[in-house]
Amino acid sequence: MSPVLFVNGLFLLCWIINYSEAIKPEIHAFHFGRMLKSGQRVSVMCAVTVGQPPFTFTWFKDGTVVSESETVTIRNIDEFNSNLAIIKLGPEHNGNYTCRVTNNGGSSEQSDVLSMMETGEPKIKPFQFSTDINLGMREAVHCIVTYGEPPFEFMWFKDGQLLESIRGISYRKTDEFMSSLVISKVDADSNGNYTCRVTNLVGSDQKSAVLSVKDSGEPKLKSLHFSSELELGMRESVHCHVLYGDPPFEFLWFKDGKSLLDVQGISVRKTDDYDSKLIISKVDADSNGNYTCRVSNPKGFDEKWAVLSVKGVFCNLFGMNLLFGTATVFYLIVSSALAGAEEPKIKSFHFSNDLELGMRESVHCSVRYGNPPFEFSWLKDGQPLMDVRDISIRKTDDYTSNLIISKVDADSNGNYTCKVTNSAGFDQKSAMLSVKGRLKL
Repeated sequence: MSPVLFVNGLFLLCWIINYSEAIKPEIHAFHFGRMLKSGQRVSVMCAVTVGQPPFTFTWFKDGTVVSESETVTIRNIDEFNSNLAIIKLGPEHNGNYTCRVTNNGGSSEQSDVLSMMETGEPKIKPFQFSTDINLGMREAVHCIVTYGEPPFEFMWFKDGQLLESIRGISYRKTDEFMSSLVISKVDADSNGNYTCRVTNLVGSDQKSAVLSVKDSGEPKLKSLHFSSELELGMRESVHCHVLYGDPPFEFLWFKDGKSLLDVQGISVRKTDDYDSKLIISKVDADSNGNYTCRVSNPKGFDEKWAVLSVKGVFCNLFGMNLLFGTATVFYLIVSSALAGAEEPKIKSFHFSNDLELGMRESVHCSVRYGNPPFEFSWLKDGQPLMDVRDISIRKTDDYTSNLIISKVDADSNGNYTCKVTNSAGFDQKSAMLSVKGRLKL
């Protein structure tokens, strides 16, 4: 009821009007941590800094009202503060969280994104065996962790069975992020499905690859070797032996590229279906040269060669150095060094197709054929590649060199080449590295 006043004989009616209007709330910004990991606890406070109660607090995740659960709680601490707590973080908690506060004057809201760091579970780079591997070759594959938190446990399986170290097969952990499986000499029993499983405290990952040995029936020969102690007048023989392939075989012998037939002092005999023997009854100056055995069947052919260098002739030529210079002597020295050597053959290597900025990457240059010692050199876009920041190169054994990029970035893009050289020749393989633009947190 309005107040009534009596003034100077007059009745006055008075209305008291409240001009105090409710003020729209303002909220203090809240933030989740930026280093959150799975299993941790996190909480944020939605605090009203301006406005008059009563307030209504509502929490949203990606536009949907948040309901309390076993891992999520919401508590209004007092009239001005509401607390959102996640007891144990999991992947399902990632998202955009909003606190909306409403009173008689209106509403306001603040938001922040909860984004956990990767869980730390290991991620393995796919590996693959060579597609043209043959019986008798050496093969190696590498199980490389591209993401996750060490320590890691590596396990190898073949056709689902745990693979123990056996004759001809070995595996070893070369560093915290890599395990190598080596088959020293592949055979029919090597065929199968190989799996690498990596486990850490958070989880596991595994990748598999099938090894299928080519057995086309083409002949493969054992290397030829003449004695390194031959002298004038000695008798020498060498065998051309087929290691595998489908008979019948045709054997042909050559000396310095020309067909070699039975001549005085030299004879050729086929001892069985898989072997041919070259005999020099008495070596002399004319015996020096490059001898080649070529074996063919309906499926293909193979050939091996070796240099015969007679000691006595070397000494005579050395004595003629004053007249003819050193060219001939140099040829003989090189020929002797090359006797029986085989130039290297490298297995192709590949960078990951889904490589992203910040990831760790590693490739291996593996020699699957040839005679050590080998010299390894790496190039990027045709320029020699040395150990620099975030890039390291190391020779893990006589047959393998490892290129490691600890953290790829835009400068990592390019064409990488591995070149391997020995006394008989060289081989090289290349691969392109292309980094995706998104940063992996």
